[in-house]
Amino acid sequence: MIFTKINRNYWQSDIAIELTPEERYFHIYLLTNSNVNTLGCYHFSIKNMVRETGYNEETLEKMLLKMQYLGIIKVDRKTCEVLLLDWGEDNWNRKTVTLRAIKSGIKELKSEILLNELTGLLVGIDIMTEEEILDSFHKTPRREIERGNSGEQSGTNGNSGDREGEGEGEGEEKKEKEKKENTFDRERAFDIFWQAYPKKKDKEAARRRWQSMKVTEEKFQEIMKGLEREKRSKQWQAEGGQFIPYPAKFLHNGSYLNDAESVKPFTVTERGGGRRQLAGEDQ
Repeated sequence: MIFTKINRNYWQSDIAIELTPEERYFHIYLLTNSNVNTLGCYHFSIKNMVRETGYNEETLEKMLLKMQYLGIIKVDRKTCEVLLLDWGEDNWNRKTVTLRAIKSGIKELKSEILLNELTGLLVGIDIMTEEEILDSFHKTPRREIERGNSGEQSGTNGNSGDREGEGEGEGEEKKEKEKKENTFDRERAFDIFWQAYPKKKDKEAARRRWQSMKVTEEKFQEIMKGLEREKRSKQWQAEGGQFIPYPAKFLHNGSYLNDAESVKPFTVTERGGGRRQLAGEDQ
């Protein structure tokens, strides 16, 4: 038999507190169904979810949407794969058997979107390097294809002198960029971000994510501008800030890139028959 490891403090966790009883049950289902693997990223079927949980498709879609917004999961609809964003905290380590299972899960992965998310998570807590992750992926990454094409072009005949000049210019720009990044105080920038963030939860997780992102001065400005937009959005102001994600999730999901004005509210039907308006994402 295969078992899923769940922290016994789950029911007192901030995530469980933010979910309704029905949503907690569904979250436990996502953590324990037969498709779950060591990677925490797997293929799902709405029809199977309906059969196994007893919920109808409309209810499942609403719960999936809310959990994406809260930063509990990330879903790629094109490949029908789901990533459990907190899975690694309790299930990843550098033991040989675990690494082998993680690599096997990456090999079966089809979504490049979720691969990018996983790369940030695995590299961020020093489980695998980016090179190891890409080596395990079942298809040649696009960046490697582009890099190979670039190498082929550089070896062709033609205006080689012009290309050499362009290479030297690019080298100077790279050095200038690196010099600028070295003078940027990333830790101080994180402190500024933390002080500005309205929901101060799990600071160390946010700090780890900040470091793994290798935030530059330009990225810092982008994050802070996005944060101010989100703070004025309907979602973050609804129900006393209930739908404000944790800082680490805000960074991990790239929420600072959202257009706050484009997000519309959605409704959830309560068991009593009434309707309660919640904040949600564009569908």
